[in-house]
Amino acid sequence: GHTVAMVNYGAMLGKRGDPVAEFNHYKKAAEMGDMLGAYNLGVAYRDGIGTQIDGAEAARWFDKAAAGGDETAAFNLGVLFDDGSLVPEDNARAAAFYRLAAEGGNVDAMINLGLMLEAGEGIAQDLPAAAGYFSKAAERGDSYGKLKLGLMQQSGTGIVRNIEQAVSSLVA
Repeated sequence: GHTVAMVNYGAMLGKRGDPVAEFNHYKKAAEMGDMLGAYNLGVAYRDGIGTQIDGAEAARWFDKAAAGGDETAAFNLGVLFDDGSLVPEDNARAAAFYRLAAEGGNVDAMINLGLMLEAGEGIAQDLPAAAGYFSKAAERGDSYGKLKLGLMQQSGTGIVRNIEQAVSSLVA
């Protein structure tokens, strides 16, 4: 009945070549309320590990893990809605989950949300906010965030005159 042991044992069984047992252990742990089990079950449904690929089930379990505070699950849920290959594309929901993950410190979510804000993809274009997310990612050592921030600063359009203000507005 120890859910952490179920998840760990499932991962070990998967590494040993038994994806069905891996899936079953994740499912049992997730159904008992374990957030890592829910996240891993979302991955299993998304990638077809020990089961058929099922985008709706992947989204359901990622959502449960995200609701429990797992920013990686929120990021993966954002990717599902952004990509649209396993669930219907919904950029507004993708942005919301990227924002949740970015607030939790997920650098990939910062980049993806920055790109959506820069392009106005499914949400209102907001170049200073995009620069703020790129800056936060760059502060954490992300090279793409540094590149995007540099390109925005070099654009000469005056979009990003004060990066510190954009970053501080995200923190506030």
